[in-house]
Order: sequence, then C-alpha cells, then structure tokens
Amino acid sequence: MDKRQVVEYEYNELMDVIRTTIDKVDTSSFLNQQSKELKSKLIESLKEKLCCVQDSMKRSLDDMHWDKLVISFFGETNAGKSTIIETFRILFDSNRPLASDGNIVGNGESDYTKEYHEYELTINGLPFVLIDVPGIEGEEADFKDGIKKALGRSHCVFYVHGHNKPLETTALGKIQSYLGDWVQVYSIYNVRGGVNNYDEPEERETLFSDSTLKIENEIKNAFYQTLGDVYKGNITLQALLAMCAKASFAPERDDLSKKQKSLLEYFGSADGILRFSQFQTLINQVEQKTKNFADEISSANILKVRSLKNEILKELESINSDAGVEQYELQLERFKSDLKKIADEQRSNLKFRIDSLVNQKFDSVGASVNGIFASKSENKKEELDKCVSKLSDEIQLGIQSIMDGCARSWNEFVERKSANFDGFDNVLLIFPQLQKKGGVKIDFSDALKKMDVSLGDVVGFAAAVGVGALTGLFAGPAGVIAGAVVFGASYVGQKRVFGDGGVGNAQNAAKRDIAGEKERLNRDLGKLVDELQKRVSVKHGEIEQKAQKELQSVEEIVSMVSDLKIKFKQIRLA
Repeated sequence: MDKRQVVEYEYNELMDVIRTTIDKVDTSSFLNQQSKELKSKLIESLKEKLCCVQDSMKRSLDDMHWDKLVISFFGETNAGKSTIIETFRILFDSNRPLASDGNIVGNGESDYTKEYHEYELTINGLPFVLIDVPGIEGEEADFKDGIKKALGRSHCVFYVHGHNKPLETTALGKIQSYLGDWVQVYSIYNVRGGVNNYDEPEERETLFSDSTLKIENEIKNAFYQTLGDVYKGNITLQALLAMCAKASFAPERDDLSKKQKSLLEYFGSADGILRFSQFQTLINQVEQKTKNFADEISSANILKVRSLKNEILKELESINSDAGVEQYELQLERFKSDLKKIADEQRSNLKFRIDSLVNQKFDSVGASVNGIFASKSENKKEELDKCVSKLSDEIQLGIQSIMDGCARSWNEFVERKSANFDGFDNVLLIFPQLQKKGGVKIDFSDALKKMDVSLGDVVGFAAAVGVGALTGLFAGPAGVIAGAVVFGASYVGQKRVFGDGGVGNAQNAAKRDIAGEKERLNRDLGKLVDELQKRVSVKHGEIEQKAQKELQSVEEIVSMVSDLKIKFKQIRLA
C-alpha cells in the first residue's frame, strides 16, 4: 500500500469498530421505554463519532497535499510569522516580482494577517508549501475556521513566539486547543529587537545572550509540558534581520528599506546579517523535512488518526454519562435498595405493631376486669361481656388498621419511586379484609355459668376467668385461621366463697387466665403475621425482579460501550 492507502486503512479501521458497535446496539432488544431512549441516545452519540472520523478522513485524503510538504507558521499576533515566510520567499522564490518584497509583512500596529495564505516554494529542487496563519492574540474568533483549516492541511507546525518573555498561560491554552497532539510542532523564538538594538559592536557578537538563552529554555519547557512528545524542539532566530539581509523591498515599504540600509552599515554585508540572524537553522530544518517529505506526510497523517482515536476514547469515557446511562443505572440501584429497605421495615412493623396492639389491649382489659370484680355492681356479668366484646372489636379494628397502614405506606412509596420507570405494573400490595365487626369473639360468660354462681354472689367467691380465642379472623385469599376456638376455664367446679377478701383471689385467677389466653392468641396471630409478611416478600420479589431486568438492559448498554473502548485501545496504528 502507498502512504495514502495506509492512512485510509487506519481511518477505516476506526470506522469499522464504531459501525460494529452501532449495529450491535441497534439490534439489541430492550422492552422498557427508558432503555429504548438510552439506546437511541447511545446510537446517536456513536454516529456522531463515526461522522467525526469520516470528516477527518476526508480532510486528510482530499484536502491534504500528498506530493509536497506543508508547513504552517502559527502563533501570536505580530510575532513575525509573515516576516519569516517573506524571508523564505526572498531566498527560495526566484519567480516573485522584482522589488515586491515586504508587502506581506505587517507594520506591527494590528493583526495584519486576517486569512491564511499558502506560498509554494522550492528548495534544492524539492517543492514545499508554507502557510501564513492568522494570529491568536487578536479577535481570532472572526477567522477561527480559517485557522483550523490551515492547521488541518499542515504536516508540521512552527509556532512563532515573538516576545522577549516566556509564554503566558492564555497563549499556552490556545496552543493546546488548536494543536493538541495531532501533528509535530516546533517552536520558533523570534528575538524581539529593532535596528537600533544592533548599533553597538558588542550587540552584534552573538544573538544568544544570557537573557535570550534563559527565555529559550523557558519556551522549550512550556511547550513540552503543554504538548508532550509531539513537540520537537526550538529554533531561535531574528526574523527582521534575516528578511532585510537579501530583500528587494517594494517602494511602498520605505520603512523596511531604511532599516535594511542601517543593518548593512552595522554588519558590513548581507551574508553577515543573515548569518547573525540564525535563520539558516530554520532553513536546514525545512530542507531536511522536504527531503523526507513522503515519510513526513505519512507520519503527520498517522498522528492525526492517532489523535482522533485518543479524542474519541476520551469522549467514550463520558458517553454513558452524557446519554444518561449512568444516572439511570444509579436510579435503578437506589430504587432496589430503597425497595428492600421498606420491605424489611414493613415486615418488621407488622409483627411489632400487632404484638404491641395485643399487649396494650390485654393490659387494658385486665385492668377493667379487676375493676369489675372489685366493684359493688350487680351487673358484673353484663359488664364483663361488654368488656370482652370491646376487646374483640378493638383487636380486630386495630389489626385491620395496621394492615391497611402497611399496604398504604408500601403502595405510596412504590408508586412514587416507580413513576420514573416504565414497565412497573401490578405493583400494589393488597391485604385481605378481616370479617365485619364482631368477627373476633372473646367471652367470659361460659366460665361464670359453669361455676353455677348468681351474679349477685360474684363479689364473694374466687372466680376463674376463661377467655375465648379469635375465631374466623380471616376471610379471603390469604387463608383463614378457622376453628381456632381456644377456651379456657381455670377454676371450674364447685362454688367457693371467701368473703370480701375473695376479690383479690378472683382478680389473680382472672389475671392468670387472661395471660394464658393472650399467649394462645399470640400463637394464632403469629400465623397471621407470617402470612402478611409473606405477602410483602412476594410483592417485593415481583418488583425487584422487574427492576433487575431493567438494570440488566442498562448493564448491557454499558458492556457494549466498554467493549468498544477495549477494541479502540487494541487498534495499533502504523
């Protein structure tokens, strides 16, 4: 393959990797709307990367010179770019019009070069092109596209620094922005100085004064830190002297003619001026590159492919974030975590609140029974019936309230959290309803009847109290705790009378029977709690499975991007 085909092959390899990923993402099946939107955003972003490679290849293959070396002179406003190029024209363009030199050079008052200009020259029979690029310390935004186009056509760049001080941070930032890592870069330190700087003999001894060497070293360090390995070194020269050495200035550039006359007086000859200017170092560098122009062109274009590859790799690092993949993945993970947390809380709350309810209500009824036995009321049987009936109703209503509260809390949470996700249907938690009021029956009357005691004699005997269990607690799909009638009478038998002191004994007997009945009730309610907790677990599992399936779709997208990055890194450019 020739040099052009090698570069074209490198670009095509980059495009093939991106196309393969686009096809893979496009043929993937995602069920949820959010995943489909992420898929579309990812494809759109990858297509942008593909267009970027295609555009870069077109510029490299169509806009670039393949038969001659192209060098751009780029840098600060009034740094001497045009002066350097004009010197090359004076030395290597024998076909230029006579007495026309100096017309492309600015007067230093403003940024003279507004558009980039190309100059075709020949050195030792080898053609090359120099491009004069607008400066970057003026309003270059007005011709930014021209700067980029000029630099894009270049095989190497000479950055001209024309101030006797180190580069400023702003200039370094623009250098990084415009040049990046895609082409070889040399710096030129154009020593600032007018004709009067060389009117004394000691000033004409050498261009490399201590201050010049110091600034030169600072320039080299700054460029290397900014551009890295694409920076190839510095050339220090004095462009004004070099141009004036052999120029035939146009009549309208009388200002330059006067400077030339003075310099010839100071240095004695044109060759002396040119030699002192150190311009020959730059000529030697350009000549060496023109001799190896084929390798220089190939190297420059491969560097551009490599730079584009690195640029896309950097963009791929954030592509998931830009497309919203990472944020959506985080939302799903947080949703799963919150879902588990509320499921654990509801399972725990069901047991804790039902246990607390039973303890509270039985403590309350125990105090009421004690009061009834201690009272002088003649309607103790009726009062006991009311007390136990109230206990039955309150436990039933309390359990129903706990169940409804749990379901409401769960449903509000899940509906609120799942609103951001598509495909989360049938998420509501539903508990069965208890029987209507009266479904819980706790009855003391049978115990009293079996003791064959009239209501009027209650105060004078030691009574044992039996407490009936919950019956028919459930009706509905959760199952039924049916036939669980636990009846206890702990002191059934003949009448025993202890007088007024018997109230305490009756209360103690009631306390024992109430405690025993509470234990039996708690055992039966344990079955209820297990059933309720199971419903929470089942519903939690259903929704978590949906979230996990959605998460797997997102992880599949992440995996595709990761595979693309790996393949990109594995591409070894020539």
